[in-house]
Amino acid sequence: MEEEEEEEEESKEVEKEAKEKEEDEEREEKYEDEKEKEDEKGEEEKEQEEEMKAAANEEEEEESEAKTMEEGK
Repeated sequence: MEEEEEEEEESKEVEKEAKEKEEDEEREEKYEDEKEKEDEKGEEEKEQEEEMKAAANEEEEEESEAKTMEEGK
């Protein structure tokens, strides 16, 4: 009788450890997914910022050229 109880206890402990391990893996996976999303978001923001800078530089160049042409007249 006591041996059965010990086996049952061990079985419960093994199940508990397996469940905890699975939960840890799920948490880690969720963390990795969130981190990946943040990284992608950061990359998109960088790209947008670079595009805005490029557009601003292009606009400045056009204005500079227009002024140069006006002064040349």
